[in-house]
Amino acid sequence: MKALRLVLRSRPAPNSGQTRAPTDPYIVKVGTLAGAVEVARQYRDAYNLSSGNWKTAEVREAATGRVVARISYSGQCWPPGRKPGTPEIDPTIDTAALLGSAL
Repeated sequence: MKALRLVLRSRPAPNSGQTRAPTDPYIVKVGTLAGAVEVARQYRDAYNLSSGNWKTAEVREAATGRVVARISYSGQCWPPGRKPGTPEIDPTIDTAALLGSAL
């Protein structure tokens, strides 16, 4: 199985008077897209991030750094560079299928 890395970041929420991001960036090894969604939710909840603080999480192929999916504040998975109307990615998809697809 190819390894995935989840890149988690936050940003300041100017409407809340913040001038710096409330968290440091994190890179977490994950085995599946469903695992990445769960870790992203834990990160969001642990730091009490609002949607204004959320910077879309990126799921990357560990070996190449290629972005294979993005995770929104609500925990939905999307193909990188998605166009309006593009369906979300099923997080239960097999990791090999995800990495082998041309997203």
